[in-house]
Amino acid sequence: MNFIVKAYTDGSCLGNPGVGGYGIYLEKYDQSRKLLKQADLSGAALNTTNNRMEMLAIIKALEFLHLKQIFHSEIEIITDSNLIVSTINKGWKKKANQDLWRQMDGLLSETRMHGNDYKVTWIKGHAGHPGNERADQLANSAATRLRDSR
Repeated sequence: MNFIVKAYTDGSCLGNPGVGGYGIYLEKYDQSRKLLKQADLSGAALNTTNNRMEMLAIIKALEFLHLKQIFHSEIEIITDSNLIVSTINKGWKKKANQDLWRQMDGLLSETRMHGNDYKVTWIKGHAGHPGNERADQLANSAATRLRDSR
């Protein structure tokens, strides 16, 4: 494996539905677990929901890793959305947001096709974990910026 990548993802919504934001905090390590790079990504959308923003954060993280050609690596997607983790890891029925589930499923398949191993891990939100707190801050800031610019 080339790299170890941790992608902390989070979504937020000011109202539900309302103005939403997603945040991603990425860490890229070499095989000896030496930190090589860090990156912040965020974005926002109008008239959305918290669940959609949680999903969009993962989608945008995967798109970024494909764009940066992260191949033959270990990827850990870390989210505080128990719904997403259970749907992916336990095969729960995908009831809502079918458009985003199709997109995510395609990106996860592509991730495997590029020789990556991935896992999706749940982390308790708002519990002081630096990566999760950073993703949360990015998501909230993106939503607030969009709301305030209107």
